[in-house]
Amino acid sequence: MTARHRFIRAIGMIVLGVAFHSSTAFAQSQVRVVRDRVTIWRRDAPVIVATTVTLGTVLDVVGREGERWYVVVIPPENGGRGELGLIASSQVEVVSGGVAPPQAVRPAQSPANRPPVAPAQTRRAPPARRRPVELFGFGGVGYGSWLAHDTFNAVLGSANAPMFSGGLQVRFRNLFVEGSSERFQRVGSRVFVAGGEVFNLGIADTVRIIPISATFGYRHAGRHVAPYIGGGIGTYLYRETSDFADPSENLSEHFTSYHVLGGAEFVSRSWLRSALEMQYTTVPSAIGTSGASAAFNERNLGGVYARVKIMIGK
Repeated sequence: MTARHRFIRAIGMIVLGVAFHSSTAFAQSQVRVVRDRVTIWRRDAPVIVATTVTLGTVLDVVGREGERWYVVVIPPENGGRGELGLIASSQVEVVSGGVAPPQAVRPAQSPANRPPVAPAQTRRAPPARRRPVELFGFGGVGYGSWLAHDTFNAVLGSANAPMFSGGLQVRFRNLFVEGSSERFQRVGSRVFVAGGEVFNLGIADTVRIIPISATFGYRHAGRHVAPYIGGGIGTYLYRETSDFADPSENLSEHFTSYHVLGGAEFVSRSWLRSALEMQYTTVPSAIGTSGASAAFNERNLGGVYARVKIMIGK
């Protein structure tokens, strides 16, 4: 065999060796995705998602990082241009006939830049949701003025009145429905009015009013203060009794009322809250048919009130 033939033979052996080594290396450097929508993380920033791949996708592997991660080439169909990414070894399988590639040598990373232990751990917990229905009980104390100013001033000595209340409120997100009851009672004196002048008859006269109402409203949920408005309908239970009076002279009636209100609730994370509220109520044609109210031509039993509410609930 001449030196020329020996040289050609050596070159051929080298070419065959390179080809065989390349085919073996290719068989050793592919994995198949075994789950759907698996995340590939950026290798240069492991906390950032590079892309997601679907079930059955075959990826070229260039190395390993630890026992948990393959270094893969991001496929062009997923926007890759030759960039490298990390995929969890638990999400893939080595292509049949291949062997997992050796661990890639890479400079040590700081803890902040290490790949996440598992992609699921990077997901944020969903924000807490408000309950769709909330229930509150409340009590309140208010102070206001009757619209029949002259009548109450003549009979009871004052047209201003304290009022105590209680009720229940149900909330449906920003809407609310409220039922409440109030009570007013004061002892005055029967009077006779002539020519605008009031004459005290010296006979005790007790006036009791119990408003019962339903309110429908809107509440804007703020971080510290929640303003609200509402309106509704109700009934006024009116009772007036006098000493030494004939039963027919005593009054026991009920009248339809209408009201609007607005206020501000001071928001708290505890079970106890407070609110300030203003309310206007009209009770048309409730009085004015006899007695002092007829003399003063006052027919409306409503009033304007300010109240403080203490609410209990979550």
